[in-house]
Amino acid sequence: MKLLSSLMMSLILLPLIAVAQQPAQPIPTPPMPSQQTGPILVPEMDKDGDKKVSRKEFLQSAQERAEKQFMHLDLNGDGFITIEEENKARDQAFELMRKQLDSARSRAKQ
Repeated sequence: MKLLSSLMMSLILLPLIAVAQQPAQPIPTPPMPSQQTGPILVPEMDKDGDKKVSRKEFLQSAQERAEKQFMHLDLNGDGFITIEEENKARDQAFELMRKQLDSARSRAKQ
């Protein structure tokens, strides 16, 4: 029985030892986002087209995004965000992320 146990352990451990002894493969460094997509913020915020974002343009863009976010959270449009509205918006966001993840997993299996 001890011989059988030793043999079973050897069969389990040998492949693990062999893998552990192989040199580690370097993990490739992904490119920086700017190398993948190019500029994101400047074109969106650059209202006057000078390829620069001024303080005024930056704050204006932030204000516009804050207003959109507020309207998204204020589900009943009364000008206030309640805990219930925040919770519902969070649940909707998580449901959307779950659907996107499920879709990505489905595509990966194909």
